[in-house]
Amino acid sequence: MITLLFIGGGSASTAGGLSLLPPRIQQNNQKDHGTNADATNKSKRWFNTRKFWYLALPYVICGYTKTMLDMVKLQEKRIWGETMKLVLIFGPQAVGKMTVGQELDKTTDLKLFHNHVTIEFLQPYFGFTSEMWDLSNLMREEFFEAYSKTDNYGLIFIFVWAFNQKENWNLVEGITDRFESKGAEVYFVELEADMAERLIRNKTPNRLKHKPSKRNIEQSEQRLVASMDRLRLTSREGEIDRNNYIKINNTKLSAKEVALKIKNEFQL
Repeated sequence: MITLLFIGGGSASTAGGLSLLPPRIQQNNQKDHGTNADATNKSKRWFNTRKFWYLALPYVICGYTKTMLDMVKLQEKRIWGETMKLVLIFGPQAVGKMTVGQELDKTTDLKLFHNHVTIEFLQPYFGFTSEMWDLSNLMREEFFEAYSKTDNYGLIFIFVWAFNQKENWNLVEGITDRFESKGAEVYFVELEADMAERLIRNKTPNRLKHKPSKRNIEQSEQRLVASMDRLRLTSREGEIDRNNYIKINNTKLSAKEVALKIKNEFQL
């Protein structure tokens, strides 16, 4: 008589971890087990995918609906002329940009934001250094992003545009893209004036009141004159390819006259 001793936890087909079934039957059992596991995994994946879409679909529909509603509202604003307005006033130093902007601020619902708001805040700490200009640009970007999302009528931004520096073109493009992507209308106003008149305007009380960094008249004039050798601050004909663009020589025009001209030109 032969006695078999089973040691360990085996199943009906194994003893002590050793299979007592023929090899072919073992392979078939393994295949069946693998097929069942694959089917279970596929079922789980299908269930999880379906569960995901059940949970996500309402958010997708809401997001799509909101986007469509925003587009409809934007189109309505364009039809009724209610889109935000961004008026860019640029030109060389002391050409009269800020004063024109102030007059335009008075006669429209536009708000004035001139370049020296950030410059005068940072200049006492950093001087006219690259760090100061970098921080100034960052502050302006954050301001533009926040303001472009409001329901305000519009904004006037004044600055000096060096046409021979690509960085300046990139900055202007970044500003316009930020506002236009939200449906705003952008208007370009370029001012130019004779150097003699600019040197006179460089010393006006209004300029010195709002721009402390210009109160050292001698240094201010030196920087103004020196910049003409390395910066091109007046555009060439056809260089600004924009429909809403006007170039004004304001050598003999008052700020009120220029502001009225801008207001009428763009129906602000």
